[in-house]
Parts: sequence; C-alpha cells; structure tokens
Amino acid sequence: MTSRPSQQIDDPTEKRRFLKQLLFGTGAAYLFAPFYAVWRYLVSPSEKRVPIAPLTLNGSDMENKRYTFLRFGDKNVLVRHDADAVRAFNLRCTHAGCTVEWQDAAQKFVCHCHGAEFHADGTVAKLPATEPLEELTVRREQGRMILFDEAKQR
Repeated sequence: MTSRPSQQIDDPTEKRRFLKQLLFGTGAAYLFAPFYAVWRYLVSPSEKRVPIAPLTLNGSDMENKRYTFLRFGDKNVLVRHDADAVRAFNLRCTHAGCTVEWQDAAQKFVCHCHGAEFHADGTVAKLPATEPLEELTVRREQGRMILFDEAKQR
C-alpha cells in the first residue's frame, strides 16, 4: 500500500477570505436595514388597479347572516346586511394598508397596526387614518345581489 500525501483542507488564506466576505456581507445588511425600513414607511403601498369581475352574492347566505367576509380579487371584503341595505367595505386601512377588523359589538372597524378606527359607515373615527374605508358597490339586479369593484360615491 502506498500512502498518499494528505491534502491540505484547512488553508488559512481561504478561511480568512471567507470570514472577510461574511463580515462584509453582514455589515452591509446591518447598514442597509434602517434605510430600507424608513423607505418602506415613507413609500405607500403601490395601488396597481387591476379590474375585478363582478361577483354574484348568494342571497340566501346574506339574508341569514348579518355580515360575511370574502375574498374579492385582491381585496378582503366585509359584506354587511344592514336594515336598509347591503353594504360592502374593503378591509384595507387607508393609513398604511393593514387589514382592519370589524368589531360587531362596538359597530366599528379597528386597525391594530397604528390604532386607526372607522365608524360602521366607513368614515374615520380615530386618527392616524384620514381617508374613509373604500365602500364597494352592491346592486340588486334581477333578484340577485352583485358586488362590483367600483367605489361607492359618498
């Protein structure tokens, strides 16, 4: 048997180069993180307007429930059956884009990201939000309720 010379696995120059690269990458990420956080805070979420096809709501479900949550295109929507009408609200907070929560007992929308609150009709109840929630159009056509991706005029 012939013995082969052992290969040098622990080359100090390779270790040093790897550690320098690791240190540089970590330092760059550390320095970049605050700038990215400030940029995300200052720049509002993009509002790419993609049309959503109208959605026929199941009338029997709406008659039996006071409200229902559904996904409508890229929107989370609360459809509420009030005494006088059916109303639909986009659950995206107008302040920072977080999803608001409907609190039935208090009859208001609450955003837990920054504390904004909205009345049952979508208008602002508590800052920091300054714009009302988007109310979508619900129409009755030929005995059916249809949800449209168009903001209701206030």
